[in-house]
Amino acid sequence: MPRWFDVVVSAVALVIVSPLLAVCWLLVKMTSAGPALFRQRRMGLGGRPFTMVKFRTMRASQGGAQVTAEDDERITDVGRWLRRTKVDELPELWNVLRGDMALVGPRPEVPSYVDLANPNWAAVLQARPGLTDPVTLRLRNEEGLLSGLGDRRESFYLQRLQPYKVAGYLRYLTTRSWMSDLEIIGGTALAIAFPHLVTPLSAEEVASDNTDFLSPITHIVGSLFGSSLPRPTLPMFWVKRFQILLDLALLSAAFALSYLLRFDFVIPQSELARMEYQLPFVVAIQWSTIWWTGTYAFLWRYFGLRELRSFVDAIFISVVPIVALRLLLAHTSAGVMRVPLSVIVLSALLGFGGIVAARVLRRAVYEHFEQSASATASSGRKPTLLVGAGRAGQQTAAELMRQRRSEVVIIGFVDDEAAKQGAVIQGIPVLGRTDDLPSLVRNYHVEQVVITIARGTRQQFRRILDICEKLHVKVRIIPSLFEILQGRVKVSRIRDLEVADLLGREPVQLEETSLRAAIRGKVVAVTGAGGSIGSELARQVARFHPERLLLIERAEFAIFSIHSELRQTHPDLPVVALTSDVGSDSRMTQIFARYRPQIVLHAAAHKHVPLMEENVAEAVSNNALNTHRLGEIAGRFGAEVFVLISTDKAVRPTSVMGASKRVAELAVQSLNGSYRTRFVAVRFGNVIGSVGSVIPIFYEQIRKGGPVTVTHPEMKRYFMTIPEAAQLVLEASTIGQGGEILVLDMGEPVKILDLAKDVITLSGLRPYEDIDIVFTGIRPGEKLYEELEITEERMSRTRHPKVFIGNIAGSPREKIERALQRLGVLCQEDNSAAIMETLCELIPDAQFTRAAAAQASPAKVGRAATAAASD
Repeated sequence: MPRWFDVVVSAVALVIVSPLLAVCWLLVKMTSAGPALFRQRRMGLGGRPFTMVKFRTMRASQGGAQVTAEDDERITDVGRWLRRTKVDELPELWNVLRGDMALVGPRPEVPSYVDLANPNWAAVLQARPGLTDPVTLRLRNEEGLLSGLGDRRESFYLQRLQPYKVAGYLRYLTTRSWMSDLEIIGGTALAIAFPHLVTPLSAEEVASDNTDFLSPITHIVGSLFGSSLPRPTLPMFWVKRFQILLDLALLSAAFALSYLLRFDFVIPQSELARMEYQLPFVVAIQWSTIWWTGTYAFLWRYFGLRELRSFVDAIFISVVPIVALRLLLAHTSAGVMRVPLSVIVLSALLGFGGIVAARVLRRAVYEHFEQSASATASSGRKPTLLVGAGRAGQQTAAELMRQRRSEVVIIGFVDDEAAKQGAVIQGIPVLGRTDDLPSLVRNYHVEQVVITIARGTRQQFRRILDICEKLHVKVRIIPSLFEILQGRVKVSRIRDLEVADLLGREPVQLEETSLRAAIRGKVVAVTGAGGSIGSELARQVARFHPERLLLIERAEFAIFSIHSELRQTHPDLPVVALTSDVGSDSRMTQIFARYRPQIVLHAAAHKHVPLMEENVAEAVSNNALNTHRLGEIAGRFGAEVFVLISTDKAVRPTSVMGASKRVAELAVQSLNGSYRTRFVAVRFGNVIGSVGSVIPIFYEQIRKGGPVTVTHPEMKRYFMTIPEAAQLVLEASTIGQGGEILVLDMGEPVKILDLAKDVITLSGLRPYEDIDIVFTGIRPGEKLYEELEITEERMSRTRHPKVFIGNIAGSPREKIERALQRLGVLCQEDNSAAIMETLCELIPDAQFTRAAAAQASPAKVGRAATAAASD
């Protein structure tokens, strides 16, 4: 679009809307403190920032994310109306007049969200930003998509919505013309006046990366600009013709009936002649409004309340010109065209009512045959109750009913909200509350219960599971709302209820801004990258666009798997797979010298407690000595931060594994201050589903028919999910200033016995009946209860509610160095007893037995000590 056009239109528009601008200015000033106008820096043409002006819609001096959602509490009442009607953007016409913006062009982004090194952004910034564009027109519900995400909205915006918008901008810019810009302006005007004309994008459409923006816009403005639409197929062509003829017949009949009602079914001859003149004129206006409001885009068999709004708009729009002509034609020779007011009202109500009734009848017939077909094919399908009749439940029910091959037959909803009792939603009755599940399962022969609560609490899941466990009914669940918005799954992708759903762990709220600033453009190295924690750390790091991601792992297949996955999910990210043992000083030195990692996440370690009791030297060498050497290499090559992944077993250790990790913590603390690197350790408990953890073992035992083995009925452990642990480790890496041991909030400890019962129940079996539980006794190095803090530690809070700092009085560096030297010599000699004795001396609160250490001969220990001293 030429620049002169933007200047002329924006100037004229500012003059026309100046009264409205004044009213809005007063409303904002009267309803909230602060300035009426909001100024914000945005990225303009060629990557040059400019100040964009719009009406303020939020409370002044409020912090928070720069991404706004529909449920944002910062928005004022007047602000919500301004944002919904887009009136808040009218002051941007001044930016158009100044040359900062154009009428049509990609919407300007805040500078902190623009990656100038990204070639896609570079291409988008070659165009002047605009007031409107095809992407923004389809994403009028953007704030609705972001609602309900809380602190995750910024992450969803940057990972899903923004790339989707950028792709749409690029597609539009490649086919842009002055005619297409005019169509966008017309489409925007229509969308503001009649929002239903634009079908909003769903979260699944955004996740599908389909940027087909142009066809909906062309459809909207086609009636205004005469643009040609794709020619329908022959059957659809005739279907549309039949629908149009039926609508014209219904409107004509309604107009005639209105005259009959007006004159008590005896129309005078003079009025009959007037009716014949008026009928084509009125029907043409009524039918034109139906066409103009886009109702022929709707499929009759899916007609609902959303489509009904278009007909309501059409009623009011059609009445206006007919009434206006009646007033204008008074006392003129064309008075024959003055339609009586009663006929205008009656014909509108009867005509549009008949058209709506035809569509409702079509839907009823369709659903009748659909239900008949479903009933015919229902053999082998499971009668199912849906727990939760909210928005997620309704969406799930709608999708399942559309899928003829679905494995479920929906019997009804169960919901505890009193207002929904006895209601019928999507044609499905609400049969009762969750307390009624026993009787409902018996009466309707229900085989499974599906929890359709997208943001349900763990207490709700536990309660429903406990009820269904007694009924021997399978419990399943829909994906979480965040999974749906991330595009990982559809709402109808029902999965089994998992142990993680029952552990009481609330989702982690990440500080996305600080993490992005800390990781973006940095070289990040992850050791043990093929393991459960290491691989998840790599996935999480990849989200924040590092310059390069180094995967260090000695297991060939493990590193191949995570490397292949990341290349598929992040094709633009340089991911380097490095096969190596972290204990190889020469290999690690080569890696650090070549790639110069700035962030090192050290997850490589031996973690199996009983196994390490039999391999004392290997546990200490790998967990403690290798950590110390790797930390020294990281420091020498100028890493910014070195994060050690530790464990709750390092607190008052009763095992060699726990003691070796405690020594690793001390070693990392001793290195802090010797280099510019920040050395921190992060301590947490068990993770669900990691290699060798108890839950996969339980499932394997159940698969083999049992029994499930538990060491002790009172054994308790802390648990968190692998993604949660990885996210909190990254969060901790930005919090630690150096020398701290950061402790993650693990929630409440869980009885292993209860966990075993849950796994059996979730497998569709009954504890002690179908699968027995056997107690095997506590194994060497284990203790009944794990701890996350010790009395010598002074725990203090950080900016993140789930990360704490344990300020531990560390040992003198010289003492740590001597002990590490001695342990190095003893590990080479494989002197387990002397190693354990040294661990006891270095860790005074260690609780593992010294009996093994006492078995070592004094001479042997003395020789080892002499050798260590001579090094």
